[in-house]
Amino acid sequence: MGDTGGGRVWSEADGFYATTDGAVTIEKPYATDGGLTQRRAVPFADRCLDPTGSPVSSSSFVGTGIEAVIDGGTGTVDPDSGDVRIEWDGGVTVVFYGGLTYWWFSDPVLEISGGRGTLSATAGGYGTDMEDMSRWTALPATRVVLADLADVPATRTGFSTLPRYLGVGVTLPAGATPQVTGTPSAGSFPQSFVDFQAQTGQLAYWYSSGGLRDPAKPATTLYVSYDAADPVDSGEGSSGAVRPDGGAGGGLPSLTGPGGGAGAGIGADGDGAGTAGGGSSPSGTANGANRGRAAPAGPVAPTPVVAAADGVPLALPQVLPAETALPDRALIPGGAPAGVDPAERLALALTGVFGLGSLAVVGFPRGWFVLPWSRAT
Repeated sequence: MGDTGGGRVWSEADGFYATTDGAVTIEKPYATDGGLTQRRAVPFADRCLDPTGSPVSSSSFVGTGIEAVIDGGTGTVDPDSGDVRIEWDGGVTVVFYGGLTYWWFSDPVLEISGGRGTLSATAGGYGTDMEDMSRWTALPATRVVLADLADVPATRTGFSTLPRYLGVGVTLPAGATPQVTGTPSAGSFPQSFVDFQAQTGQLAYWYSSGGLRDPAKPATTLYVSYDAADPVDSGEGSSGAVRPDGGAGGGLPSLTGPGGGAGAGIGADGDGAGTAGGGSSPSGTANGANRGRAAPAGPVAPTPVVAAADGVPLALPQVLPAETALPDRALIPGGAPAGVDPAERLALALTGVFGLGSLAVVGFPRGWFVLPWSRAT
């Protein structure tokens, strides 16, 4: 499901864009005289606007702040040892260039032990090529790591942490744009995730390739709340601003081999937040409504955003203008401006980078989050 038959720009009339579907909701912050308001559902017309109502562009380092929120995550949390396992049911589709290329991820799982862990999910989509748009290949379901986590604190309420990106090295296929390693924003998303993107045609969007948008690629903060009633993040969101220099504070990161690297990251400050529902007792069951913020993905075939029983958010890097849609339903609305938005995030159930519990956001510059589009054949 989710096969549009090829890459093309979608319009509102296509009916593939949706802001709510089951436990998944696509939201963004709106600015007022007093600052950002609580995030709310994003109408089609606002999908490419920043919080102030201005169109986002590849020349700007302010994104839409859009996030996907998923509720209903379930699992266990041991606040004494810090061990966590939360699963979410749902998907999010990430659409680039108005629908020319898209992919999705679903059923995210957060696993943490000894302060380290991962947020993984099943990815899918269609492969195409900028040089040959007639190419349209269904990609097999692939389990990938969306975020690699380190130094996660053991708490009874939840946590916020920055997924590893800065300083992370990656192995690339022959002929791919080489990874640039001598800049403040140099790094990469997890190896398995990058390997998958080599099939979608979006390979260079997920590691430092030397482009002007490199500073917008690093993953953003992941917020996880074990109780939706007591979120780690206030839920107000942020402007989605990303510092042009990559936000690094200090020297250049030293790259390590694939999967390794420094745990520091930058990303848009405050752009990914949410709550993760879960048990408050030691070794209890994580279960509840959460919300988070981060950055997105999903299939025109369902690609659920990661959402945990109580919401563990993760933030993905912001990349090119992309539209996000939830599994099997929404594709990007037609006509997305070219370029990348650095502040969008995809939230999975938890709040933060790919919030799991109550799916928060995964940020992709210029990305649009859309719920599954049931009309696709």
